[in-house]
Amino acid sequence: MTAEKRTKNRHGYMFPLAKYTNAFLAYARTNRGTLLDIGAAYGVTTIPALLSGATVIANDLSVEQLEILKQDTPENLRPHLTVLAERFPDFDLPEDSLDGILASHVLHFLDPDTLRIAIKKLYTWLKPNAKIFIQCFTPYHKFMAKMIPEYHKKISLKDPYPGYIENSEEYVLEQDLLPKKIHMMDPTVLAREFIAAGFQIECVEFIACPPNLNVDFFPLDGREWVGLIAHK
Repeated sequence: MTAEKRTKNRHGYMFPLAKYTNAFLAYARTNRGTLLDIGAAYGVTTIPALLSGATVIANDLSVEQLEILKQDTPENLRPHLTVLAERFPDFDLPEDSLDGILASHVLHFLDPDTLRIAIKKLYTWLKPNAKIFIQCFTPYHKFMAKMIPEYHKKISLKDPYPGYIENSEEYVLEQDLLPKKIHMMDPTVLAREFIAAGFQIECVEFIACPPNLNVDFFPLDGREWVGLIAHK
C-alpha cells in the first residue's frame, strides 16, 4: 500500500502503514491471540495481522469495505477473521477477551462524551497487560490547517477538548470528506483520557504522516498525527 485510499462512508481515508500501525503488527507477531482492528477499512492492517498468525475482529462502519477486506483475505486465513459492521463504540465485546486493539484514525470522529465512553469500553475489553495502539489526526495538517488558530485559542482558554469542532465544513479543503463533527486530537488530550480510564501509558507523541501521502493535502510540519501505546 503506497498511498491513501478514500473510504466510502465519509470518514476520510485508509492510510498506508505508519509508525503505530507497524508497532501494532510487531505486537501481533508475538501475541497471536484475538486482536480488534477498529476502523479496519479495506484491511491495510487486518490482513498483515492475520498473516502473522493472529485472529482478528475487523470492525468498520462500511459493509462494502468489509466485503472487500474479506475478498482480499487469503482463503486459508478467513476462518481467523471476523467482520463486525457496527459504529464504534455502539457495540459490546466480552470483558477481558482481547489480546490487543488497534484504533487507527477512529477516535477523532467521537465527541468528548462518546470518547470517554469508548475508552472505557476499550479498557474493559482488553485482557490484563494487553496493549492498545492509537493513531489520530491532529489539527496540524494541510486539509484542516484553517482550524489551527481556533484550536490555539481554545488551548489558551483552557478548553479541555480544544480540537473538537461541530462545523468541519468551514475548514476542510475537500467537502464531503468528513462528518461535520470532528475531534482533532493531541498528546495532552489522549494521555489524559486514557489515564482517566485506567490505562498505563507507554508512549504518546506527535508523529509525522507517511511521506508518500498527497503533499498538497496532508503534510504540514511533522505533527500531522498523534500516536499512543498503552496497556491495561
